[in-house]
Amino acid sequence: RNYDLALEAVQYSNLDFQYLNRHFAPQSLMRILSEKANALVEYYTLTGDIQLLQTGQKLFDEAIKVLEYLKSSVTESGSKQILLDNFFNTYEGAIAVCHQLHQISGDEKYLHEAFKYAEQSNGILLQEAVQKTRAEQYSNIPDSLLDAEQNLKVEIAWLESQRFNENQKGSEANQNKINEWNDLIFDLKSKYSDLMRRFETEFPEYFELRYVSKTVPVREIQKELLEPDEAFIEYFVGDD
Repeated sequence: RNYDLALEAVQYSNLDFQYLNRHFAPQSLMRILSEKANALVEYYTLTGDIQLLQTGQKLFDEAIKVLEYLKSSVTESGSKQILLDNFFNTYEGAIAVCHQLHQISGDEKYLHEAFKYAEQSNGILLQEAVQKTRAEQYSNIPDSLLDAEQNLKVEIAWLESQRFNENQKGSEANQNKINEWNDLIFDLKSKYSDLMRRFETEFPEYFELRYVSKTVPVREIQKELLEPDEAFIEYFVGDD
């Protein structure tokens, strides 16, 4: 029940995952989704109700969607790595529950989902560097638009840090300042969304290379890379 109240507080029921840039607290949303998923998986060990695992997998999947959005919206590479370090257990939990569901049901779709999560957890900084270099090299995008994108990211990050620090003061927080920062952040995120739409429309190659994070499906690897007598092994090392 507490998790449901927490999700209600971050407006989960009205959330459209296509517009996460409009959400006011994506990190809190991701943390609550992940923690509720873990709680459901733990409760499964007491009840044996497979629906708890299935719901847990859905929540982990949604948490990872938020995490993937945050990875693309955080500006500095060091901050990206801190983000991944702090929430790596979300990937781990998603992979573990998919493994459990496969053992119970025998459905291979859960193995494919686990492979996808493992791929998404890999090489965030290397992947970003490659994507950024390729995008800027092949898209012929004007420097002025790249500068505008970077400036918006920096401004949003600074205002969000100011708002976070003020909120940490609890009852002594200056609500007028917080409201002012909320309005500024909303306006800047609207401008950023407009810029992303422009990239997608006018520079689709840049948008595809820079922002669309793709993982190769298992069946495609089997078809394109492997001979009939070959196998591909990928390891995921978690804390548990």
